[in-house]
Amino acid sequence: MTQSTRIHAFDLLRALAMTWGIFFHGALPFMETPAPDWPLRDPTYHATLLDFLVWASHRIRMPLFFIMSGYFSYMLLERRGTIEFLKNRLKKIGLPLLLGLLIIIPIVIEVFTVNKGLLNPFRLEVLMEIRPAHLWFLYYLLFFYGIFYIQSKIIRKGTSPYENLKEKIFSLEGLIGLVFLLSFLHFFMIKIENINSTTSFVLDPLAFIYYYLFFFIGTLLYGIKDLDGLFNFDLKSIFKFLLPITIITPLLLLAFKKGFIAEDFTRMLASFFQAVYCLLGLILCTGFTFKNYQKENPAISYLCDSSYWLYLWHVPLVVFFQKITISWDTPAILKWSFTSFASLLVLLVSYEFLVRYSAIGSFLHGKRTKEQTRKLFKRKNNEEFFKESL
Repeated sequence: MTQSTRIHAFDLLRALAMTWGIFFHGALPFMETPAPDWPLRDPTYHATLLDFLVWASHRIRMPLFFIMSGYFSYMLLERRGTIEFLKNRLKKIGLPLLLGLLIIIPIVIEVFTVNKGLLNPFRLEVLMEIRPAHLWFLYYLLFFYGIFYIQSKIIRKGTSPYENLKEKIFSLEGLIGLVFLLSFLHFFMIKIENINSTTSFVLDPLAFIYYYLFFFIGTLLYGIKDLDGLFNFDLKSIFKFLLPITIITPLLLLAFKKGFIAEDFTRMLASFFQAVYCLLGLILCTGFTFKNYQKENPAISYLCDSSYWLYLWHVPLVVFFQKITISWDTPAILKWSFTSFASLLVLLVSYEFLVRYSAIGSFLHGKRTKEQTRKLFKRKNNEEFFKESL
């Protein structure tokens, strides 16, 4: 498969990484361990399974998102040039971030803090508390694009070690190097089980380096000519190796929290195993999706279109349904399930009837018409659907 071909698997991975945010945030009040950046918490029902789910998914979800962002950034740069790339990123990332800070975040703050009825979320006291919150990844991406702009100058000259990295980074030696680099970054995080908080305007240096590393890997991925050869590995063997890592790492994190083993030794081991888990999980997800989704699928194409809208607006709805379910005398898993799926349903309905065929939809992913959607679900080629959605 050549880089000139639209790789639908990568569209799907990016969409899933964003959509899973609904289920990720939906779980936070119902975990055994209180979530540091989520003020809402169920006073009675919690589930350790949700702690594991949040940890296991987040170690892969955000790195995966930034890899795909780096990949599509390089694609956009190659197809449209530097100036158009910068204009496009300001339009598709910078403007949604600005509007989100002025519209969505005040509503999020109000939904979190008000117990009886919504007041005006745009009053001064709320506006003074504005921060990126769940839109932090857009904020970080703007800085990444600035670095990538400088990096692109070097890339296009072709006179740097960057060209050699395209092949070496995905070799066994390169992956081993990544494991030790990620282990080093994990070791110095404030909490060993979490990446440092990224929800404020103040950039966290460790989190910034950690996530930019994956963005950079994504730009390297676009430079690989033979993606079929790159992903030609035994997924079953990787899964068999990943499974014990997935079991051992949470146990190490638990031992660290309980003080069962010497702190520095446990931190070092947990850092190493988290890095291995992250990379193996990324290889498994990308490899499986690449091998099994190389043709367009109407439902998945629709999800790819809707995912940006789903993520931008999901937090107010998730908190709304969490406040409803907290009073239920029901297990935490059921509360999480209802919160997540109810939020997803409302968001999809709002997308279909309020966004997809409107000016907002045109802005988010390019113009769509009902006739196009009917053709899409008749499995006609939908390559043109993605031209404006980068």
